[in-house]
Amino acid sequence: MNRDNNPIFLVFLVLLVIGVYTMDILLLVDMLPKTVDTDKSVVQLVNLRVRDKIVRAELADTPDRRTTGLMFREFMEKDSGMFFVFSSAGLHSFWMKDTKLPLDILWLDDKYKVIYMRQNVQPCDELATPVCPSYVPESKARYVLEVNAGWVGKNGIMLGDQFKVL
Repeated sequence: MNRDNNPIFLVFLVLLVIGVYTMDILLLVDMLPKTVDTDKSVVQLVNLRVRDKIVRAELADTPDRRTTGLMFREFMEKDSGMFFVFSSAGLHSFWMKDTKLPLDILWLDDKYKVIYMRQNVQPCDELATPVCPSYVPESKARYVLEVNAGWVGKNGIMLGDQFKVL
């Protein structure tokens, strides 16, 4: 029997052709840009300078962004951070719930002067501590900058240092 007339061979050939086309379509679809919710995916960045050091920080200027902060992040680039902007100065407290990275936290006044800071704040281990501690400045702050732990010490940042938004 000739293989061109064999029904099993023809079925196999048809299935092979369909499989190849299906794979091509799947690969093309995978290469198409993904649709994302722009409200959650757009990240605004701000550059802050203190002396000769620049921090490139994500802007957290909405209630949702301030609440989420750096939660669940497992990595942050060197000289990066998150810059929290509040509508008014206050005793804005921070905690490390669901935060995976140790951080240095700086509270700044209306003029971007460092008025309070906590260094090497560790992630909260909710298994060991039923309630995560809160970190509160001693005086009212309008802005808060979170950076990788060790950044403050490495760069000699001190109370009274003045940041500038670029």
